[in-house]
Amino acid sequence: MYFNIFAEMARKQLNEQSMSELMGIPQRLLSAKLNNKSKLTVYDIFKMQKIFNKANCTFEYLIKE
Repeated sequence: MYFNIFAEMARKQLNEQSMSELMGIPQRLLSAKLNNKSKLTVYDIFKMQKIFNKANCTFEYLIKE
């Protein structure tokens, strides 16, 4: 699980459904990615960085488990 991604989602008050809509992917796919059942891609991380729009949301910070 990617705890920092969940933390940033909570700070932005985003649930999986709204986050998946902003990312342009199905909610089930986002859920699988966040729970390590599917691979989280570099492109996914870049999308999340734009959504979170914070200087401290580095690639390394977001994927730290």
